[in-house]
Amino acid sequence: MVVRIGMAQAGQSLTQHVRQFGDAARQVVAAAVEGATIGARDELRQQLGSRFRGNRTPTLVTAKFYPPRDDKPPVGWIFPRDATANRILTGHRGALIEPKKPGTTLAIPTRHVPLVRGRRPMTPDEVQRHFGEKLDLVPRPRGSTGRAWGMLVLRQQTVGRSGKVRRATPGRRRQGRGPKMIVMFFLVPAVRLPARYKPEAVMQNWQALLPSLADRAARAMGLGR
Repeated sequence: MVVRIGMAQAGQSLTQHVRQFGDAARQVVAAAVEGATIGARDELRQQLGSRFRGNRTPTLVTAKFYPPRDDKPPVGWIFPRDATANRILTGHRGALIEPKKPGTTLAIPTRHVPLVRGRRPMTPDEVQRHFGEKLDLVPRPRGSTGRAWGMLVLRQQTVGRSGKVRRATPGRRRQGRGPKMIVMFFLVPAVRLPARYKPEAVMQNWQALLPSLADRAARAMGLGR
């Protein structure tokens, strides 16, 4: 003879009740993880928007949420939008930028270097083509401070009333704005970018908020007080 012992509550077996409770618990955890993922992503985007120029800068960071499936827990993934975004974000976490070829230097543009389509400074080759003049290498003066090894300068141009580099036309010469030495680039062996993007504190903060987010989700589902 086989005896089956079971319990029922509100018309449900104990097994059904436990299964439903487990499903509800997974929903609570999933809601907390999803909320933390979205919250961390939005805070990182706010950080980027406040520290960098450009309307698209905040979208360098994106996120995906994967709900629980079978025996797999919910997962929130925050990551750079693409390879270019990854290089930008990595650089602004305090990366050391060095020349790719040994024995060369980095050319750091000054405020006199024009922008290409209003976005990035021209390279030395682009500056030479733009002004029709070869850049002249000037060694660092003896006794000067700083890490620059030298400078790349223009000698046949002038500075217009707007402060931008202009060609030294006869009209500008008559106005007393003749050719002058204009520093376009500083040559340095390497440069360390300032740490302007700091995701660690943001991620730790939202990770610490997971229990409270789970409590809030449980109350919303009628599982807590």
